[in-house]
Amino acid sequence: MLDRTVQPEVYEISGLKLTEIKTVTLKNGVRLNVIAHECEDLCRIVMVWHGGKYDVENSFALSTMTSMLLDGTSCRSSDEITEIFDFYGSKIGIDCGTHFTTLSLKALNRTLPELLPLLTEILTDSTFPQMEFEGKVRKLFASESMKRETVQYQSSFLIKQLLFGDNHPAVKSEMPLEALKTLTRIEVKALYDSIIRNSRPEIFVAGKITADVMSQFEKAFSKLPSGEPFPLRKVLMDKSLDGKTAKKDMPEQVQCSVDMVIPAADAGTEDYKYLKIAVVALGGYFGSRLSRVIREDRGLTYGIHAVLKGTAEGGVISITSQCAGENVEAVVAEVKHQMELMKSEPLPETELAAVRRYYLSALSGTSEELFATEDYYAACYKNGLRYDNFEEMYRTVKAISSEKIMEMAQRYFSVGQMFVGVAGNCV
Repeated sequence: MLDRTVQPEVYEISGLKLTEIKTVTLKNGVRLNVIAHECEDLCRIVMVWHGGKYDVENSFALSTMTSMLLDGTSCRSSDEITEIFDFYGSKIGIDCGTHFTTLSLKALNRTLPELLPLLTEILTDSTFPQMEFEGKVRKLFASESMKRETVQYQSSFLIKQLLFGDNHPAVKSEMPLEALKTLTRIEVKALYDSIIRNSRPEIFVAGKITADVMSQFEKAFSKLPSGEPFPLRKVLMDKSLDGKTAKKDMPEQVQCSVDMVIPAADAGTEDYKYLKIAVVALGGYFGSRLSRVIREDRGLTYGIHAVLKGTAEGGVISITSQCAGENVEAVVAEVKHQMELMKSEPLPETELAAVRRYYLSALSGTSEELFATEDYYAACYKNGLRYDNFEEMYRTVKAISSEKIMEMAQRYFSVGQMFVGVAGNCV
């Protein structure tokens, strides 16, 4: 019997490794990336197409298109499609990001003979009925109107303007709401044809992939289009610019949203993996520097978080927080102060050990949860990283030193290049 009066032993996380990925190229050129595991009798399909909000002329058309993919084909209505997915207990989701459009389907293996033909039908024969189109546009207008009233949206938009300027796709994709009133079903259908119906996806499948399941995948996905992927608009940021601050006063709001961004190492570079750990130490988890000092010790905010983002436009250190208007300057000043401290003082061994444990725990979750592993591989594809990047990151975390973290801070914690966007009840 378990003795609950005795604290269990704590073991160091070791031996982390991802489930192997194998790539099969189908006769139509579509690549099927398989992550097979002896798990329950189910699987998840993740399909990735080139083409996101930064790559199209009308981002509202793209959002409407992805929201309407289940709204009808030549043979089935929206209700019929929804009923089939629900009847078989499957879960389907569609999302459009900055440069990629992604569909995921989670289902029991025994339901694939019914679901895979429906999936290919949706991807090759969606009709975008006029009535559903009008309803989705109204819904998108309402949701966008609400989103743009939030301090988080406004501070993030200010950062995009500071980093890129008004003519960059990142800024132009945030179209005026009035553009929704002139959006047509023809524009939406044209994007469907360009991104989904006539271009080749990258497909990831994870689960109990038996020979029979694999045969069903190959049969279904060999019917998909073989056209070239949609062209991406990757416009790199200018990393030589000095930092700036922009504010948007929203007096009706209670608090302010503060976004702080510094251009940094790009994904795939040698420094990127080391800098990721340095940014975690700065503000990437609940026990980090920024969380302890700004939240716990000084009580300036309920929460603050830092992350290294490897975007197509370039790597950035992003720090986000919400606080009262009178605390904004103190929060920004303390962030800069902690960055300067990390440039001049090595992390104490106890702090380094905490950072290492946190990061190893996060990597452990990715390796132990099969669909998290699938998401990781899909993210590698989107970011142009090698699939063996996980093992390299694991070795880096195990061997990281305080001196290496300090070196990354000295190289990339450039407070003079910090861009700050503040939106809310600014004092």
